[in-house]
Amino acid sequence: MDNLIDYETEQTVIDYIPRNATLHSLAEFFSACSDATRAKIICALCISEMCVSDLSRILDINQTTCSHQLRLLRAADIVKQRRDGKVIYYSLKNKKIENVLLAGVDFLVLITAVFYQKCGTIIPLKIAKHAFYPNEMLC
Repeated sequence: MDNLIDYETEQTVIDYIPRNATLHSLAEFFSACSDATRAKIICALCISEMCVSDLSRILDINQTTCSHQLRLLRAADIVKQRRDGKVIYYSLKNKKIENVLLAGVDFLVLITAVFYQKCGTIIPLKIAKHAFYPNEMLC
């Protein structure tokens, strides 16, 4: 079969593809973030560290479910914990995780606006953004 790309492009692709171990870790990271409940917990922890009881109350999820999801997020190295007496507080292990989520939401805002444009309905980007950030001011 003939190559359709030039040698330089092929070498660049080969050089930039991460090692298999890195790709596996990346897939595990996105897998850990792929559950809606875990994504909700991560979003909450972007704002403040919290204990299970506060998380479950604010996010309206069962405490057992919340604890289970936090255990998975800890195993994925996304969340860390600290103990203060009998209370365990959870927080993001690295603030860059917030940037990953925000990039995902920005992507969704963009494709939502493009979708409406393809359907013949032009909507301002700030309206599309409001669908994902309903509590944010539109000005």
